[in-house]
Amino acid sequence: HERVWREDHLRVRALSGDESAWQELFDSSYDRLWKAVISRSSLLAEDVIQETWLVAVRRLDSFDPRKGSFESWINGIAWRVLSQ
Repeated sequence: HERVWREDHLRVRALSGDESAWQELFDSSYDRLWKAVISRSSLLAEDVIQETWLVAVRRLDSFDPRKGSFESWINGIAWRVLSQ
């Protein structure tokens, strides 16, 4: 699966400090994440998105593309942030 290979490669690069890999992950998921979060809480959307990315940076090593896409993983983080 190309998605799994690509996302795993980006994960490894991002964990090693490669900012361009982080940018690719961010760019690939930001628009849909923003739309999903703003539909749930327009007043808190910016704070939720910011906290979501902070959690993602701290926990990227737990992301496993074989279990699901990066987009699903980041959305799961956002829903947990929203529920706090």
